[in-house]
Order: sequence, then C-alpha cells, then structure tokens
Amino acid sequence: MGSGVRNLFKYGKLYSGKEPQLIEGDIFRIIVPLDNSYSFDAETKKNGIENDFGDKFGDKFGEMELTEFQKKIVYALSENEQLSAKQLAGIMGISSRTAEKNIKKLKEIGILIRIGSPRKGQWKINL
Repeated sequence: MGSGVRNLFKYGKLYSGKEPQLIEGDIFRIIVPLDNSYSFDAETKKNGIENDFGDKFGDKFGEMELTEFQKKIVYALSENEQLSAKQLAGIMGISSRTAEKNIKKLKEIGILIRIGSPRKGQWKINL
C-alpha cells in the first residue's frame, strides 16, 4: 500500500467519523465514507468561518486582517492545539509549506505562540 492509502486511514475520520473500508478480491477497492455535515470544511462553510471566530474570540478578531487560510488555522488550533503544520495542511487541503508560511505569519503578529518543543508542544492562541 502506498502513502495515499495510509493517509486515507489517517485523515478519513476527520471527514466522516468512520474508517475507510478495504475490499480485496480480483480488484482492490477502498470505500471512503464521506459525510459533509461532519467534516471540518463543511462546518466552516456552513456557518461562515468569521461568525465562528466572532463567537469564539469576540470583537478583537474582527479588527484583524487575516487570510482565509490563517482564519482556518486559528479555528482548527482552537479545537485542537496540538495539531502540526502537516496535519493542518491535510485538514485544509493545502501544502505543508503553505500551512507553515501562514503559521509563521500568525506567530509574527502575535496571534499564535508555541509552548513547549516543536515535537511535543502545543499552540496557544493569543487573542
């Protein structure tokens, strides 16, 4: 199995809450259950990510000029402060490099603070 199948099992639960099914026979098949109401992306699109942030972080967030990716990163980290740049990239469907650049910018403007080591630490949102 290649890395794509491993990633399906690693991230599949984030989008459906269920594990993919492997079916072996004359042909190899994998069934990936998708549930739009369950996924991170569907939730932010349904409610409007700015409204979620406004509810969570108050008026201060509305004063900041952040890109859509940066808003999604802050929102995801507010739900799970231990996510890595690679995990954020997988959740948001962007490259690891794009996630890293946006995290760096959020650190520079003081919104994100890393507590602990790069490997075992966690993020603090400073709003």
